[in-house]
Amino acid sequence: MRSPEPIIQEKRPSSPLSSKQLPGYTALAEPYRLLEEEGVAFSDPPTLEDFEEQFAYSIELIQQSGPNTLFDRSPFDFLAYAQVLSRNSLPVQDRLEEMEESLFLLDLIVFLPIEERDRIRVPKSEDLSFRRKVDKTLHDLLLDSPVEILEATGTLENRTHMVLEKKKFQLNRLLISLLHIINPKLA
Repeated sequence: MRSPEPIIQEKRPSSPLSSKQLPGYTALAEPYRLLEEEGVAFSDPPTLEDFEEQFAYSIELIQQSGPNTLFDRSPFDFLAYAQVLSRNSLPVQDRLEEMEESLFLLDLIVFLPIEERDRIRVPKSEDLSFRRKVDKTLHDLLLDSPVEILEATGTLENRTHMVLEKKKFQLNRLLISLLHIINPKLA
């Protein structure tokens, strides 16, 4: 099992929070970036195996984390990508069982869906149909989550406000489930 260093991640345009907005919290970089720093080379475009590796690593990150941790991406994200990429042939129930124990370590998952006016700049080379399928699959997977889900929408300021209002309940671990462009540099 890897022993990741907590890498403080600067807030991306689509992320609602950074550790600067929540003093006392540690923001971990997303699994893609941590694995890349360890020398893992991902395919372009990402493969099913790439998403499965990030899925497993995101579970490790949750299990190894302490309290007051902000995660960027969840096992659900990678499961959604893998499910769509595999054309729904992935044994989802097995993966849900694999991540179930780590989910109970979380207080809240923040879901940032694609909105009617997409707030993420998408390059022309992006497969918008694939992106929407992943968004729908992620939404459906989160419906069965044992963890409370907050769907944050609107401007960055609005999303941040929604999360900070929830934070009043003294969350220990917060996982931000984001849907991003399928681009190995951003995935």
